[in-house]
Amino acid sequence: MALTFDVFDPIYLSEDELDYELKIRDLISRDGVDSKAKLVSRAISRELEIVSTSDLTYKNEVWQINHTLEAITASIIDIDGDSAKADEKIRAVHSRLEHVMQRYSRLIVPDEEEEMEKNGRRLLYSTILELEADLLAKVPPSVGGEPGTAFGFSTPLTTSGPRANRDNNFPSVNSNSVPVYKWNLKFDGKGSLLQFLEQVNDLAQARKVSSEELFDSAYDLFTGPALTWYRSVKYTVSDWPSLVSLLKTVFLSDDNDEKIMDMIRSR
Repeated sequence: MALTFDVFDPIYLSEDELDYELKIRDLISRDGVDSKAKLVSRAISRELEIVSTSDLTYKNEVWQINHTLEAITASIIDIDGDSAKADEKIRAVHSRLEHVMQRYSRLIVPDEEEEMEKNGRRLLYSTILELEADLLAKVPPSVGGEPGTAFGFSTPLTTSGPRANRDNNFPSVNSNSVPVYKWNLKFDGKGSLLQFLEQVNDLAQARKVSSEELFDSAYDLFTGPALTWYRSVKYTVSDWPSLVSLLKTVFLSDDNDEKIMDMIRSR
């Protein structure tokens, strides 16, 4: 069974975590962890759309994420590389880490708390990455291979090398990047633009997506009025930084609704 850090196996999630995965897809399951795990597994296999996360409160989500991270920390400590059960434990931790990373990416901070919570969100993200590194340290290398390639890891989970020859903001494109359309992250023109851009930046780094790939996949990052706006201006910009600059000009202004309509009408 190959493991990659963009998918997870629901059988390893707790019942609370399964309830979350069902809720965001607007699904209901019969009572029982096994039934819920099967339903989530099928939903993921069919790539069912994330319906809504708007009714999830920020503070409760942060508490749940921290609770999961504490459990993951204890599980990593408990992994014994010489144990016959190490393989299963590694898969369990991997699945919960991916669940919590995706959950983090969907956090919606109330506008009035955005600045205050910025460092808290960064700390959560850093903790997840550190735990990924801790898990890697528990995985012995395959014969003649690199750390992280044993136990079916399809790619070494190593840190990136020197950034001198990389894009200033994002890792270079490679075959292991996670397509933008799978992020379940979209800007509708009404939420916080700065929070959205920060989440895009975080996910692009974690998912090994370059700024060029972001620009080429920009359509998948918008919905509602923002998507209509993007369609009207996409041929006026040539790269991701210029698109971000235009986004800030339009959506951070007090009269953004009027600006959006003016730009759409002008096309």
